[in-house]
Amino acid sequence: MTDDRLSRSETSDSTTPSTSSTASTRSTTSGSVPATFQTFIYTPDESVSEAILDAVASVTDSDPIELDPLYYTIDPDALDSLFESRSRTTELPRDVQVTFSYVGLQITVTAAGQIIVEDEGPDVD
Repeated sequence: MTDDRLSRSETSDSTTPSTSSTASTRSTTSGSVPATFQTFIYTPDESVSEAILDAVASVTDSDPIELDPLYYTIDPDALDSLFESRSRTTELPRDVQVTFSYVGLQITVTAAGQIIVEDEGPDVD
């Protein structure tokens, strides 16, 4: 799994990422906790679960094979099934998204073809 199938896009604000293929890391400050995120674009012909692993591997600078299995956190088959409609004629509404935690990161997958990987920040008790 390589970044060949995944392109990064720079975000101009948290609600409307562009689709350029430049590297994207953005830091925002909400109160006193900074958050860093990167947005990746996945294509309709690829498995969203594999694209998530590729994106997380890119952010964490690791091999996707070395990551914890995605199924420890979320059902990858259900996730793939939900978002595979992007490649069919019946598309999901573009505002559909799924957000979950995985290996200390917050992952958001959108029906618009984005995977947003965000640092969850420090643990709060």
